[in-house]
Parts: sequence; structure tokens; C-alpha cells
Amino acid sequence: MKDLKQYKKQGIVLLILCLGLVTAMIVYHQSQQAEKAEATVKYEDVAVTSTTIQQTLTAAGEVQTAKEETLLFSKSKTFKGMCTEVKEHVTAGDPIALYSDGSALKAEHSGVVSAINPPRTGSKGDGAQGVTFLPDDQIAIHLTVPEDEISRITLGDTAKVVINAEPEQEFSGVITYVSGSSDDAIKAEDGATQTNQDNAENGDENEEEDGADMAAFAPDDEAATDNGAYFKAVVNLDNDGSLKIGMSASCTVLLAEKQDILAVPVNAVSIAGTERYVNVVKADGSVTKTKVETGISDATYVEIVSGLKGDETVRVAIMRKGETK
Repeated sequence: MKDLKQYKKQGIVLLILCLGLVTAMIVYHQSQQAEKAEATVKYEDVAVTSTTIQQTLTAAGEVQTAKEETLLFSKSKTFKGMCTEVKEHVTAGDPIALYSDGSALKAEHSGVVSAINPPRTGSKGDGAQGVTFLPDDQIAIHLTVPEDEISRITLGDTAKVVINAEPEQEFSGVITYVSGSSDDAIKAEDGATQTNQDNAENGDENEEEDGADMAAFAPDDEAATDNGAYFKAVVNLDNDGSLKIGMSASCTVLLAEKQDILAVPVNAVSIAGTERYVNVVKADGSVTKTKVETGISDATYVEIVSGLKGDETVRVAIMRKGETK
């Protein structure tokens, strides 16, 4: 019995030693990985440039008619029969229905017949019977826009429209309607998330100040919206004949634009406390932290309002800390 107890004690000690060894190996491996990731941070010296910056909003929508028409049957002519059916597409001037005298009910525009309420054959219209017609010469794209972005869209804004079925072709449209009250809001479905373009991130760009309290630059007006309300906006555009009602589309609305402005890559700007700064490269290769005031930005560049003259070179982190190949 004494030998058995001794063996058990030895076994427990051995197990503890093994666990300790495994833990030490894990810790060592993690530290090596961290050092490797730290070593992957690289820098690039980039000249301050003059460029054009655009801020845009992209939203999905569906091709619809800009207006709905009701073509009434004549109250003085006898209805003979229909020439079209519901959901059928007709071109401008084609007959939709025939009268007994040989004349026809015609549409002035091309489009789709969406509903038919005809008189009985051999009867005249009563003033309420007609054909619901969706002209497709003027197209409207109905968009759903997050509540934190709807205020940035105004009537008359231009929009680039791409039909998902033909992504190589681009159309130009204009914002003709923006909802302005909560009555127009569309509540997001449970669990749905609408996220804007990812804010650019950057690592520690000052090699001489490791450990400084710095945050990645991100434009103040590009916050994410989760599970909020969605509002309506409408883009109108002319149809060249290739757009069909019901097609899905993606619209990019131009929110703001500045041309020929001083700019640096987004990753060149960091935050220290309440100040934004860039690392300006001197002639001897060293860097100096320079305070700047920033303006409009996109996913690539940020405007420099003050702090730089335009002939400087700035140091940019081209790979963030903790990122491995």
C-alpha cells in the first residue's frame, strides 16, 4: 500500500510538471508570434499631393416607374377586346385594347401593363374602367438609406446608377425625393446591420514614440449604424431602353467633393489626445511630429486644411501592428 501511495504522488508531480511545461511552451509560442507580428510593421515615405476627394453613399434599390398612369376606356366607343395581358411590355403607340370601330386604346410611352379593369365585351367604358400602365421611359430607383446618412442627401444631388445585371454600364440620375419625417422610416429587420465603408486604420507611425496614446484617424462623419431606422430616397433617370422595371440596382450618391486640395493618405494621420498629426520626413531621414488640421476625406486620402505647405514628405504605415502576411 505504501508503494502504491508513493507511485500516485509521483504520478501527480509528473502531471503537474507536464502541465507546466505545456503552459510555458504556449506562452513562448504566443510571444514569438507577437514579436513576429510587431516586425511586420512597415513604413513608406509619401509626398503630400494635390488631389480631388469625393464622399459618397452607396445604397441598393429597384428599378421602378417614375409615374403610374391609368388609361381609361372610352365612354363613347364599344369595347371589343384586349391586345395585351398583365405584366406584358408594350412599346409606345402599340395597341393595348381594341374598339368595335377598329380604333384602339394606346399608350403614349413604352412600359408595362400592371392591371386591367375592362368593360364587358360589347359595352362602353363607365369612366372608371381602365388599364394601369407603368411607363418606363422615366425610371425611378427607390433607395433605403440609414437614418444617420439621410440628412446628408439633398434634392438635386447626382447619383451614379449601376444595374446589377449589367455592371459594366453606368447611368446618371438625380435625387428627386428625400423623406423628411419618421412616418417615412422603414425599421430594420431584427438582427440586420447596415454598415458604412470601413474606417481606415493605421498603426503607430512615430518610430521614436513607441507606446504613445494614439488612435487611428477616422472621419467623424463615417460612423456605423446598427439596427436603426431606414428612410426613403428616390433617384430619377432617363431610360435608354435597356432598363426594365423590377431590375435591382446600386446607386452611388455624391455627397461632397473638393478638387485640387492638399491631401495625404488616410494612414498618415494619427491622433494624440485631441490633436491630429503627421510624421514629416526631414532631409536627414528623421521624422518630426507635425500638427495638422484635417477636412474632407474618403477611403484613401484626407484633406490637410492647415499645418503643411504641400512640398513635404510624410511617413505612412503600410501595414498595421499585429498584422501578419
